[in-house]
Parts: sequence; C-alpha cells; structure tokens
Amino acid sequence: MAQPDGTAARFPETRWSIVQRARGDTPEAETRRALEDICRGYWMPLYAFIRRSGQRPAEAEELTQEFLLRLVEGDFLARADRERGKLRTFLLACLKHFLADRMRLAYRQKRGGGQVPISIDQALAENTYGVEPVDDLTPDAVYERRWAMSLMTQVLDDLALQMMQEGKQAQFDALAPFLRLGAPPAAMSEAATALGMSEDAVKMAVSRLRQRYRDRLREAVRETLGPDDDLDTEMQHLRSVLAAST
Repeated sequence: MAQPDGTAARFPETRWSIVQRARGDTPEAETRRALEDICRGYWMPLYAFIRRSGQRPAEAEELTQEFLLRLVEGDFLARADRERGKLRTFLLACLKHFLADRMRLAYRQKRGGGQVPISIDQALAENTYGVEPVDDLTPDAVYERRWAMSLMTQVLDDLALQMMQEGKQAQFDALAPFLRLGAPPAAMSEAATALGMSEDAVKMAVSRLRQRYRDRLREAVRETLGPDDDLDTEMQHLRSVLAAST
C-alpha cells in the first residue's frame, strides 16, 4: 500500500472540536477530511497497541484500518465528549471497545462500500513498530509512547511547513537536528558554514527555533485535552513517556 501522504503532517485546527462536530448525522465534507487527518496523525499508536496486544502484522493492519473507517463513519462519535478528558484516552477507549466486540463476535467482516480513511504502508508500520524495545511494556504503555512520538512528529512537520512558507526551508533543514537534545558541538559550526552565518547567529536561530517548537508543542497538546486537564501536568507526562523510551 502507499505510504500515508503529506496531509498526515498537517494539524487540524483543534482536534476535540473536530471530533465533536463530526458527531452529526451528515458531517460536512471539510469536517470529515479533518477527522481523516486526525486518523492519519494517530494511526501508528493504534496499530502499536493492537500489535502489542498479540495480533500479527496483517491482522493488525486490517483491524487498524477497520477501526479508523468506523471512526470516520461515526460509529464511535456519539460518545465523544471533551468534558470527559483527553482525546488520546477517548480514542484508546474506543479501540478497546472495538477490539472487544471483534473478539466476542469473532467475525472478519469487510465493510461494503466504505473507503478506508488512510492507506497504511505495512512495511512502514512494521519498521516503526519494530523499533519498540523488547520489554515488558503493556499495550497501553506502548500506545502512550507512540502517541507522544506521533504528536511530536506532527509538530515538527507543521513547523517545517511554516518555515517553508516563510522562505526558510534551508534554515530549517540545517537547524532541525538541534531540536533534539545532545546535538554534537561540531554540528553548530557545520550549520554556520552551510548557511553562511556566524556561529553566534546560528546559536540565536537555534534558540528561536526551539522556542517555536516548544510553543507549538504546548499548543498541540492543549488541543487534545479536556477542560479540566492541566497542560503542565500533561507536558510532564509526555516528557516522562519519551524519557522512558530512550
């Protein structure tokens, strides 16, 4: 299958509001497309959960795509309520409910007339899942880790798009490695040479880029929370999940 296209990197305006708007009987085409973007952004955590639950790759691919199709078609949206909390918690609860139904009914139904909301590249899925360490993490913990990684990847892709639109793609390409902690010191001088800038100017540009990245990440996380969730607590949780994966 084809790899998910570039729309996977786009951020919907707000995630919870899109899910709630899509609860209607006839959601607008724009809302459906935005909901599909959410599916593209978060299919990997769902796939990872299913794989860690014991399903083989082919079955995990089929289950992930069927779940996302049913989500886009509205099967689970009646229960969508931002007042209940985090979007990732809602999606995981829906996935568990879906998998439980599949086990109880023991069927392998192909939904007639439906079109999968995203195309999952099986090789990409397995290569990505394959980097998970062989450890005792539960499916829920793997889902949490992949959710955090997917969110950060979307933020990085969104920032890359913004800088390209600003005519700063070359600068982003040279400085993006410094968004990761522990970049080798020599790389700063290499970036300065590549960009025709002084090292001090590169250090300032890196500082500004990191601040944009942090601000956008906080905004992205905020968009997935319920009204009673604390953003700083959620950011700390995200950092702890990622730290546990290193």
